[in-house]
Amino acid sequence: MPQGDTTALGSLAATANVVLDAFRAPLSEAELTRKNAPYLTDQQRIYLINYGYPHIMEYFRFHITLTGPLAPDQITPVKTALQHYLGTDIPTPLVIDSLTLCGEDTDGRFHEIERFTLGE
Repeated sequence: MPQGDTTALGSLAATANVVLDAFRAPLSEAELTRKNAPYLTDQQRIYLINYGYPHIMEYFRFHITLTGPLAPDQITPVKTALQHYLGTDIPTPLVIDSLTLCGEDTDGRFHEIERFTLGE
């Protein structure tokens, strides 16, 4: 996760959620039930219903998911493998210069549809 002030990143994410929501497929009843966890706040439930995802706006935390759920004995080997593969040379600051539109296949895997370069 990024360190430091993430205000601009949060603003970009919030704007993308609002502006691009019309292109999102509606949640099925099964998806809504699965995502409507008991720990969600009332506001997160509103976001879930209106935008299909509860962790947006003030609840947004940029992250990149690299695995599914891991058993406790899998965490250290996966972390070691990722550190070896990714190294420590992550650029600072990390520049976000594009957004990618993704689609979800019937097997639940995402794929890139198109990448859009951001400009000033």
